[in-house]
Amino acid sequence: AGEFPAYARGRLQTKVQETLGAHRSPLQEKRSTWRWQWAVGLATATAIILFLLVPVFHQSDKMIVQVAMLDTAGATRGTGANEIAELKKLSTGAAVQSFSQSAELTAWENSWPKDKQPAAKIIYDRAAGEVRVLGRWHGKPFQKTFLVERDLETTLQEAKTFVQQQTERR
Repeated sequence: AGEFPAYARGRLQTKVQETLGAHRSPLQEKRSTWRWQWAVGLATATAIILFLLVPVFHQSDKMIVQVAMLDTAGATRGTGANEIAELKKLSTGAAVQSFSQSAELTAWENSWPKDKQPAAKIIYDRAAGEVRVLGRWHGKPFQKTFLVERDLETTLQEAKTFVQQQTERR
């Protein structure tokens, strides 16, 4: 009645563990559970922090386009509604501002979004027969004046193309 040889003892322990399963103490079970809870909690906290901080550090490249008309003479028969309709095509959901005094228009021109978001202002000066474009893209200003030579629709399309060119190459 001797002891098992060393090679047989290892085989026996392996066979017992395979058959009955590895025996883990309650302390080992608790540690394993805590590891998973910490990992899930840390992953959740990281996801929440990233979700909240990404909008803060990410500057939106969505262009804000504001449109206005300076009409110092007042509407003439048959032209006002058509011009407003053409100007509305440029603005994305925003109303077309209409000014009768230059001082009001100047104040509007100088009021830009506070968060430095890319923006463009398109102003139709009816009396001067011109369309002015003012804008900024990534902190750099751009501007150009277009004379209304043929018709307002063509000139507004030229202004829109100019804004697109300015915002693509920078």
